[in-house]
Amino acid sequence: MKVIENVMPEVMQLQLSDFCTSMEFPWYVLSDATYEHETGVTSFAHLAMWDGQIHSHIFPRIESMLRCIASAAEQKYENILRVRFGLYLPRAYTGEQQHNTIHTDLDTPHTVALYYVNDSDGPTYLFGDNPTTVDPKMGRLVVFDGSTPHASSCPLHTSLRISLNVNFAT
Repeated sequence: MKVIENVMPEVMQLQLSDFCTSMEFPWYVLSDATYEHETGVTSFAHLAMWDGQIHSHIFPRIESMLRCIASAAEQKYENILRVRFGLYLPRAYTGEQQHNTIHTDLDTPHTVALYYVNDSDGPTYLFGDNPTTVDPKMGRLVVFDGSTPHASSCPLHTSLRISLNVNFAT
């Protein structure tokens, strides 16, 4: 696992953040933050690419940003399998941070490059041999082996948490 700061120029970071919070960006409701057909923590998602195929009209607007992410993650842009945005709203404070469902993104070997679109609380939890958490910070990228179980969490003190999850074939 590695954490990389400022994987794209600040102007691109701000453009992506502004785009994701604009009326132009299509968000879709999920009844669970992790799995489409489960019931848990309601969240919003946008699937821009699945199985290497573009699924969204927004893809041309984010392509240069994805190239920055691929370069920082030391992955080939052509090996992108999935591009998924996630938006999480605040969760009621219960005395401690709670994570969402522990999972892996795909059943095949892959690398995860998780980019934080905005500053927020609501860390990402990584489990396995070296459990750790990564705090969301605009411009930050965390790269890890896709077989590592992980979980998102909802913010407690900020208005929203937006991440961009890019999965690369390995």
